[in-house]
Amino acid sequence: MVRAIGVLAVTCSLGAFPLLSGCGDGGAGPAAFVPVAATVETAAFSLERITLTAGAGDRLEAGGVTAWIERPDGSRDDVDVSPSGDGRSLTLGRAAVTVSEAGETRGQAAPQADVRVLATVEANTRGQIDGITLAALDPLDTFDITGAHAHVWQPDGATAPVAMDVSADATEVTLGSFPVEPPPGTGAYWRLNRLVITGPVWVIDGATDSRTQIGALGFSFGVNDNDEVVAPTTVQACIPTLGAASDRRVVCEGLDPTDYVWVAIADAYGGLTHSRAYLPDANGRAVVPDTLGLFPADAISGPNSGIEVAFADASRQPPPPVVWPPVPDGGGPGGEAGSRLNVLVMDGPLQIVNGETQSSTELGRLRLGFEVLGDGTVVAPSTFILRVPTQGVLRAPALELDGLLEGDFCRTRVVDSGGRPTHSQLMRAGPDGRATIPDAWTRNSAADLAGPDSSFSLLVARTDGDANGQPDAF
Repeated sequence: MVRAIGVLAVTCSLGAFPLLSGCGDGGAGPAAFVPVAATVETAAFSLERITLTAGAGDRLEAGGVTAWIERPDGSRDDVDVSPSGDGRSLTLGRAAVTVSEAGETRGQAAPQADVRVLATVEANTRGQIDGITLAALDPLDTFDITGAHAHVWQPDGATAPVAMDVSADATEVTLGSFPVEPPPGTGAYWRLNRLVITGPVWVIDGATDSRTQIGALGFSFGVNDNDEVVAPTTVQACIPTLGAASDRRVVCEGLDPTDYVWVAIADAYGGLTHSRAYLPDANGRAVVPDTLGLFPADAISGPNSGIEVAFADASRQPPPPVVWPPVPDGGGPGGEAGSRLNVLVMDGPLQIVNGETQSSTELGRLRLGFEVLGDGTVVAPSTFILRVPTQGVLRAPALELDGLLEGDFCRTRVVDSGGRPTHSQLMRAGPDGRATIPDAWTRNSAADLAGPDSSFSLLVARTDGDANGQPDAF
């Protein structure tokens, strides 16, 4: 049986703003993977059994692996791990689970505040951005940019200061004009013009006097094939100052059909998360649905945090969800702080070995998180198939699930060996109970993943009490 695919080699360039600098790793030559099929058996208030089985000829070496269940109420119990004699499969034993607290109820009880920010971009002059204005949309909300300064970094490495001022009532921050240059050469997504406000940038909710510190706030602009600046007319985002933001989206208006946008977030602990690249609709409106919304105020407030929104032309290679340089995750391997799921944790090292090539990947931790409803129903697939790269980069890093109910949510989270976390897109099951997460591994190579600090998380939930298209339990 042959399971090898080609790999596209790319080059890497580091820019002044670290959130979007990166490169696809994996090198030249064939890629290899191990298909791991999982069966999940549940009963009321119980995960009865989960069995992981590698492909024919492949192995799961689980010597020293331990497992436990983490419940939303903070309790924890050990779970049995039973490898098969031939090393092809392992079984995780029974684990009692508890009800996941409804996110809607919890959200109503918890303090919440945020600052809605509208950025207006003027890009009427060829070869420059004429100005950017950041405005707080709600009464009494303000900015504090004391000690902050702005610079632009161009694709050729040149840098220049950008004028920045705040209004007398502190409700608007105005940035002056700055040059925008096309990249030397073609095809590289990271060769953008980066306008960065180096903080602290404080956003302050006037009603509660709560505030969030953003260490670096940036916008990146590409140039299309006609040497025109790729920029929206407006960008709207909601930055939390207490709890989670009331609106998780980043909404961009005024784009061309050939433009795309993505968002990069650095949390307060140094963890970096990229969204996918999104194209606008026919009206020039593009929505990044939930990347910023993954972070409550306390997770994004601090001198090391950052928010960057980037725009480029779709004729160029879109950005892979890879971050650089490697930094500690801060929450431990695969940590899902604040999760309202019951999470079965298998702590490695788990060696996943391709029997044909003898290439292997050491996965430090595997986490499987499931919502539990009030009647004891465990929201989980009956089966899922995961392809684990053991050499190079998977061309099709999808995860396929079956046995869900229509509308059930699923998402993956990967932390590589250097502590860099990435999330997949959020997917929902169709009428047939099936769901596919196409970017389950994002573009992590086997070399990126192999190590005791790496982890893979699969999260599954059903409840969407406020009907906002997001699961309450994540």
